[in-house]
Amino acid sequence: MNKRIVSKVLVVGLLALSLTGCWDSKALEHRGIVLAVGVDKTKSPGEYKWIFVFPNVTLSPSSLSNIKPNQEYYAVSVHATTFPQALMRAQEKSSRALYLGQLQTLVWSCHLSWQQLWPVINAINAEGTVPKTFWTMAAEAPLEPIVEYVSPQVVPPRTFLSAYFECKNCQPIRLRQSGWQFWSHGVSAGISPFTPLVSLTGKDFRIRHIVAYPSGGHPVIFSHQETEGFGYLTGRVQKTSLSFAWNHDLVNVTTMHEHRALSIHQIGHTLDVKENIRLSGYIDEVAGHQIMQLSSQQAVITQAEHEILQACLDAIHRANATKVDPFGYAEQIFWFGTHSSAFMPIHAQITVTISVKGEGILR
Repeated sequence: MNKRIVSKVLVVGLLALSLTGCWDSKALEHRGIVLAVGVDKTKSPGEYKWIFVFPNVTLSPSSLSNIKPNQEYYAVSVHATTFPQALMRAQEKSSRALYLGQLQTLVWSCHLSWQQLWPVINAINAEGTVPKTFWTMAAEAPLEPIVEYVSPQVVPPRTFLSAYFECKNCQPIRLRQSGWQFWSHGVSAGISPFTPLVSLTGKDFRIRHIVAYPSGGHPVIFSHQETEGFGYLTGRVQKTSLSFAWNHDLVNVTTMHEHRALSIHQIGHTLDVKENIRLSGYIDEVAGHQIMQLSSQQAVITQAEHEILQACLDAIHRANATKVDPFGYAEQIFWFGTHSSAFMPIHAQITVTISVKGEGILR
């Protein structure tokens, strides 16, 4: 057959397909757009409870304003041993074709171990339609209030979990972890995967802890002070403020910017870590309206340096006691490879230096 005729036939065929639209398209009301997934334990070994959260699809934009806040989203729960099995059962239960291209968060029980989490994370990461930027977080059971959380700050259609990273008082340290980061830490030698531990107080998220995952054993929950130390040691502080007692009043040091100098060497089976943390900020308020003399400034700085240093040392102590390295110190020694079960004890020399700017009440 003439090549010109063949090419014309192909062009006509492609045009015919384009005119008919996508042959596998589904109406919006027949799709389940998954925004959040929760994973919790059940009483049966190897089985999990899966919670899928969907937006309440409306037939017209004008009807959005008629949806009540507690009706904007709905959840479907199933029991399954694997993620693909959970997807299949959720599709059957919801009578919808599930779409994971808008997944925003994955919430799991803080009591799930690394051995239990890894197959879940790996299976979700292998799904081609799932955006790897979804956020990971751990929580205490029951997970439904966290998974179904809706921000009160945006009018319908609301962005799911939009207030998660907008709260300044509950998260002065960047503890967020996306799905690809958690997965990457899982296959990188020398760093323990971690995720924030979230709780719901009223309608606000609170983040006070991280959960670190050793290659074997139970997950490790860092205390609030240990989590703060982790934040300083990893450069995650974002314009935080600190309050200290002075003459029976409180002094607020605000807009703290952080700079770090880090040196790591391997000595035998131990990591020798030298880290210098430099912070700068200004004193903006003294409760009780006392006038702070410049001679008192150094006493406040010294106390602040001591408290931050203690938080850092507490975080290092917790890491050594539980054999986790969420700081990634050993990662800078090892090459990228399979997840290493070998933990290297951390011998750390930490120094903290704070400089107060001539602003605020010291102007």
